[in-house]
Amino acid sequence: MNTIKPVRSWIWIVGVSVVVSLVAFASGFIVLFSALGILGALFSFGLVGGALASRQGWFPGLIVGWPFSWLLFTRHFFNGATLLTEGVDYWRVVPITAFLTTGVAVLGGISGAWLFGVRFSK
Repeated sequence: MNTIKPVRSWIWIVGVSVVVSLVAFASGFIVLFSALGILGALFSFGLVGGALASRQGWFPGLIVGWPFSWLLFTRHFFNGATLLTEGVDYWRVVPITAFLTTGVAVLGGISGAWLFGVRFSK
């Protein structure tokens, strides 16, 4: 069994994060997730990004989570989500919720990097 964890460069980490982010972004255009679906998708895509990057799991979580959550909450806002009332300003709701829910993708990225690290531990 190989117990030496491969060392990934920052170029690899950024490249993998951008590719996973593009896949997540494309799926955000295709599927309109529910509220729990958004959290699950953020965690899942962050998990994949962190596992592929294999270290610095917070970074793939940010790269994947920020644009993906911004897209999803923008779609919900303009589709008239039931949680929003009339007269709510876009700039007061979407950026704040996108920033806060990016933490779910960061948690997924850290979990993915940790799971990848456990695979190579004794």
